Amino acid sequence: MTKEYTLQSIISERAFDDFQVGLKSRFGGFGYSYEYSVDEHSSPCLSIRYDMPKHLGVVQISESGSLILRVLDKDSGNLLVDKHLKVKSYREFMSAYPEVFIYIRDNR
Repeated sequence: MTKEYTLQSIISERAFDDFQVGLKSRFGGFGYSYEYSVDEHSSPCLSIRYDMPKHLGVVQISESGSLILRVLDKDSGNLLVDKHLKVKSYREFMSAYPEVFIYIRDNR
């Protein structure tokens, strides 16, 4: 039986841990420094950081569905990607957040 994830489960229940072995392997294969954390303050959110010599990528999702996708050029300090989206489900989050990884990968 397949587990059904929600935004709440991947954040507050830390179900995103279920994906860490595969994600670290995938991102490490591209030479990325990858880490994620959960902030459990009044509005719990999950943050993912990709760190490369040229770019810093950040994904932040709250249980309410507020999603921020950012890519920073480390040399200039310019934001190359700065999107604020509203997602309704875990599946929408999983479809949207790879944009940061893909941008960094394609613009090394």
